[in-house]
Order: sequence, then C-alpha cells, then structure tokens
Amino acid sequence: TMYGISNLLEIGAGFPDEIAKVHQSPAVTEALLVNGTAFADFPGASIGSNPEKALQASPMGHVEGRKPPFLIMHGSADKLVSPRQSVQLYEALKNRGEKVEYVLVEHAGHSDLTWYQPPIIDRVVEWFKGVLGEPIKGDGNTPVPNGGNLLKDSGRILRNNAGLRPMPSVSGAFSSLFFFGSSHLPLNVGRHFFQYLSFATVAPLPSIR
Repeated sequence: TMYGISNLLEIGAGFPDEIAKVHQSPAVTEALLVNGTAFADFPGASIGSNPEKALQASPMGHVEGRKPPFLIMHGSADKLVSPRQSVQLYEALKNRGEKVEYVLVEHAGHSDLTWYQPPIIDRVVEWFKGVLGEPIKGDGNTPVPNGGNLLKDSGRILRNNAGLRPMPSVSGAFSSLFFFGSSHLPLNVGRHFFQYLSFATVAPLPSIR
C-alpha cells in the first residue's frame, strides 16, 4: 500500500488539533462514505459515532487470518494521511507473524512527484521480484511450470498475481499501481500522466529508510 488509510477511527491522529477536529465532523469525507449524508430525520454522523462500523470499513478491522505479503510505504511529510496509519498496519501485521515491510520516504508528501522517481519505482519492482520471482522470459506460448496467470508485456512474460489488470506497457502497469491504490485519478488518466512524467525533469529523491 502507498500512503493509505488503515484505521478510520484514528484518521486524525498525528495531525495538529485543528485538522483532527475536521475529522470529527459528520460532513468530512470518511464520515459521509461510512454513514451517509444527512437526510430527512438523519442528521448525519461522525466517523467515531459507530466504532464497529468504522473499523469494519478499515484494513485494521480485517487483520485476522493469513494475509499475503505487504509492502507499506508512506511519506514523512504527508499532510493528508498521517504516516501513523501505515505504521499501525505494519505493526499489526508484523505482530501476527505476517511477511510485511515498511518504508518511510523522508520529505515525501501525499501522491507528490517524489513517488514517480526511479528509486521509488525500483524499490517497488524489487519487492515484487522478491515475492513473485524474476520475470520469466519466453515467447508467450510455452507452458510455464507451476501454472499461474501469465501476462505478456513488452516481449517478456510477467506473473499477473498481484491483482493488477493487464496493461499494454510497463508505464501503464506502474500507473495502475500508483493511481489504483490511491483512487485519486482514473487509470487511463494515471497512465498518460505517468508517460508524461517519464519525459519530465524532477527533483532529486529524498532518502528512503
């Protein structure tokens, strides 16, 4: 996950009081998504008005049972979703013995240009290689041992086990990873934006730890 929310009940934690108070409003986005809008005799409700419902709408409400490997990344300068959200999910999974890694990208904001620079992309690619194995080279017609759903992409065969839709290019695959996870832009917009960025000059990447 990248700069994602893990616990709606604590979505304001880690921010100044004035921001935390906004998240107590029945009109804030997460409250509207979970509880609905005010209508007729329903005045609306804050995200904390029904803790069980809010937790069921959060990843933290579903950490029991076996989970797939996780790579959790967050920017230290994120002003929209606190890094505490990622830390909480990381610690919960780690305490249950799950395979999970947490990467804090220093000075990175929420979905800013930092996330499109080569060291970030390389870190994600290396993680997928470590979990799924190296790409399997072939002509796309030869049966592959152990089966698996395979996707031919730019002359290579890649395992398509990560739940990503087949994309016509590597840049498209990366845009689906970044934009599908954050839900800020449609996939087709994200794909074109990423292709544009491949020709753009961006600032040096802050350190990753």
